[in-house]
Amino acid sequence: TTMRLEERLPFELISKMFAHCIPRYGRVRPDPQLAPLLLLQICSRWRTIALATPWLWNSIFLEFYRGLESTGLPVLFGDEPALSIHPIASLVDLWFSRCEGFPLSITLLSHEAGLELPDGLVGVIQSRCSTWNRLELSMARKSLVDLLSVEGPFPLLQSVAI
Repeated sequence: TTMRLEERLPFELISKMFAHCIPRYGRVRPDPQLAPLLLLQICSRWRTIALATPWLWNSIFLEFYRGLESTGLPVLFGDEPALSIHPIASLVDLWFSRCEGFPLSITLLSHEAGLELPDGLVGVIQSRCSTWNRLELSMARKSLVDLLSVEGPFPLLQSVAI
């Protein structure tokens, strides 16, 4: 049988190619129409490679507004799971579980005054504080105070914008 080109390319090369699908300076939005979630939908080999490529998952850009729904969960989980915390918190937890300790770039923006972060999200982000690298935060005061109440150390933290 004849193998297609993408079947002959080594895992490492495909993984490096995937890195070029991610915005150069982070700010990855969990959207099924964009990488890395789009890469998971191409074929089973690409899904396996993308899920095993940590630098695809060490950045996340989330915007919050009333009525926000998570669009990335079905792609990562298969079907919409039964969750004990907000779906967005579950998405972020799973997203960062793929990055294997790589430095995290996290952008959280709330477009409405007083709108708090979804239940469980602060705890998920706090649990990864030892790998925070870049934080960009614009949110309700209570959510900001809750998020930043975590004690260090923060060995990888290079920048914070509030």
